[in-house]
Amino acid sequence: MADKWIPLQGVKKGEIHIQITRKVPEVQKRKSIDSGPSLGKLHQIPSQIKEMMIKFRSLIEDENLEGLSTTLSELETLEDTQEGYIVQLETEQMLLLSKIKELGKEIINFSPSQSRRFFESP
Repeated sequence: MADKWIPLQGVKKGEIHIQITRKVPEVQKRKSIDSGPSLGKLHQIPSQIKEMMIKFRSLIEDENLEGLSTTLSELETLEDTQEGYIVQLETEQMLLLSKIKELGKEIINFSPSQSRRFFESP
């Protein structure tokens, strides 16, 4: 939630109070919880990649092709998880920017007579 008071321009005195709360529909919540990666697991990705690189070196030295193949599959899965999270963040960013634009339009379209009544009411 964001809470902010913004001074009005072009008037002697006045402020507009804006509170923004991001609400996620139940369907999106369930989908991200069930199928989406958790934030905690995503923070572990860089260290998991480092561990895999060490494992790759060891498997190459041992000439273990089966182990290399398995580890490569694990790395691809990890990359897919990371990409999925990035797409999710980009989508949420786009939705948030859209809502901010809508709010800006509503503020601009709020006529001066309405704003006077709004700020003079008890």
